[in-house]
Amino acid sequence: MKTRTLSVGALQFAGSAAIGRNLASILRGMEQARRRGVELLVTQECALSGYAGVDIDSPRDVDFAALNGATATVRRKAKEYGLHVYLGTTVCEDGKYFNAMQLLTPAGRIAAVYHKRAMYGRDCRHYAVGDSARTVSIRGIRTGLGICFEFRFPEYFREMLKARARLAILGFSMVGNGNRKMPVARSHLVSRAAENGLWVVAANSISLRQNCPTCIVDPEGHIAVEANHDLEELITHQIELVPLPALAGNIRKQAEKLCR
Repeated sequence: MKTRTLSVGALQFAGSAAIGRNLASILRGMEQARRRGVELLVTQECALSGYAGVDIDSPRDVDFAALNGATATVRRKAKEYGLHVYLGTTVCEDGKYFNAMQLLTPAGRIAAVYHKRAMYGRDCRHYAVGDSARTVSIRGIRTGLGICFEFRFPEYFREMLKARARLAILGFSMVGNGNRKMPVARSHLVSRAAENGLWVVAANSISLRQNCPTCIVDPEGHIAVEANHDLEELITHQIELVPLPALAGNIRKQAEKLCR
């Protein structure tokens, strides 16, 4: 197997109702990513628009003219910097609002849009449910797309495995007044990586106290890098796709059999 590498980054910041403020945070992260040689930047859930129930009251409050303008700015910067960007946002289609992640390419195009499928509590009051899994190729690496609450359920990662993904990227807005969920959330990310032989890149908001880490996990379930909690930060790591070690390789083979 030919070794493939990808420099990935995960950006965390305090999302808000102010699209201009969110854009400024994302642009700071993109500039840091450019300086550090990042090829794929992952942002948090609803990073650009604000997340309903935390940053904004409702997706109906989103100024879509301003959001479209901000998205165009991010696309231009992605092209200027040669970046793939997994951008959290809100999408309105046929009168329905979706919690979405857009994959921007180094050409400045929107190559894929993923709509969140697993609704958590308040989500049901605000967003329509997405209806399909998405995997894409990023610099030759098959990549599964996900959003927040989906990480609680192994079935979503089995879909990625079935599609032969080697990398999972997820945006989160998993925050609250306490952090009792933090150790369980970290364990889930580790398990999803180890039980599927996947790299996992997770970016979480810091709008309130974090309940899930922003981190990058290797296919054996080791956390390669984790952000400082509750601080605006970009973490980066160079991932390598090489033949998996014996245990991880056998686990992935068995998992693939279970997917058939």
